[in-house]
Amino acid sequence: RRALAISDGTQTNRMILYTNASSNDSRTLLTVSGAGQAGHSEAGAFPESRIIMAADNSSSNSSFNGSTEVTDTSVTMPSTMDRLYIGLGELGSTNPTAHTGTISRIAIWPQRLPNDTLQTITV
Repeated sequence: RRALAISDGTQTNRMILYTNASSNDSRTLLTVSGAGQAGHSEAGAFPESRIIMAADNSSSNSSFNGSTEVTDTSVTMPSTMDRLYIGLGELGSTNPTAHTGTISRIAIWPQRLPNDTLQTITV
C-alpha cells in the first residue's frame, strides 16, 4: 500500500514509501530508469510508524521508528521526477494499491538532511 510516491508518472523513475501487503513491513524504494537504486525495509513497522527517506546523487538513507538508519552509497537520482502523490501509487492512481489508513503528517525538506537527523525525526 503506497503512502507516498514521487515520480515522473511512471514506475521507471520513482521514490516510494509503502507497506508490503503480505508481510506488513514498512519499505522505501528508489528506482531510476527501471533499475532499483535503493530499497530498505523494517519488519512489522506498520500500522503506526514514522518513516523517512532521503536521497541525493551519492547516497540514499532510510530510518524507521528511530531505528539505526540504512544507507546505500551507490545512488543516482533521476532528474525527471516532478509529481508527488499522497496515499496513491507512483502512477497517480490506486493501482498499485493505495494507502487505506490515516496519514497524520508529511514533511518535505528542500535539501538532504544528515543521517543522524533522519533517525532523530522518526523517534
